[in-house]
Amino acid sequence: MKAGKLRHRVDIQKWVADRDTTTGEVAETWITNTTEWADVRPISGRERMEAAQVKADITHAITIRYKSDLEPANRIKWGERLFHIEGIINVDERDRELQILAKEQVD
Repeated sequence: MKAGKLRHRVDIQKWVADRDTTTGEVAETWITNTTEWADVRPISGRERMEAAQVKADITHAITIRYKSDLEPANRIKWGERLFHIEGIINVDERDRELQILAKEQVD
């Protein structure tokens, strides 16, 4: 993988639940686990009707260097854009790069 292709900084986020020590309530939120260099490319898109509004789903291929702890429960944040991970491919099974298939929901 050539480093020049990885020109976007993305945050890999994970969902965490933490109990508030004063109220005892569980607070759930996304936190940034790590920041990585990535190549972000759109590969397909579609529009759909939901609650009498047109919404768009755009599928992207996001390539990053290999990370052993990345899982589909994570999400990727690029600027203000959010990508939900649909699948992760270890390219050539060589533990050098991951290709992530992710869906961005556009409202």
